[in-house]
Amino acid sequence: MNWVWFAIGAHFLWALVNTGEKYLVSSRIKNPLAYLCLATWLNVLIIPIAWVVKVQIPNWEALGYIFAVAVFYFLGTIFYIISLQREEVSRINILWQIIPIFNLGACLEQTNN
Repeated sequence: MNWVWFAIGAHFLWALVNTGEKYLVSSRIKNPLAYLCLATWLNVLIIPIAWVVKVQIPNWEALGYIFAVAVFYFLGTIFYIISLQREEVSRINILWQIIPIFNLGACLEQTNN
């Protein structure tokens, strides 16, 4: 039954993060690319933990796919941050949450071809 509290807590923390991002990009950081680059570099600083934890590094093909996905996620996040500056968080997150539906449609279309 603990999973219910974890699920509710995850959504609560996600809402706090989105509200914090809205505050940052609307009043503190005016350039969305500056905010996104700062967030990306903070994530890159965590990479050395992989050597401490002994994470197995995937093969080159998988690394290429990971890099491509990271680039597309970065580009999508640029649009997300720009829209956060212009619109309310609650309106944007509805669209952000239905991204898996678009991905499913793209996968189904690709399997039909």
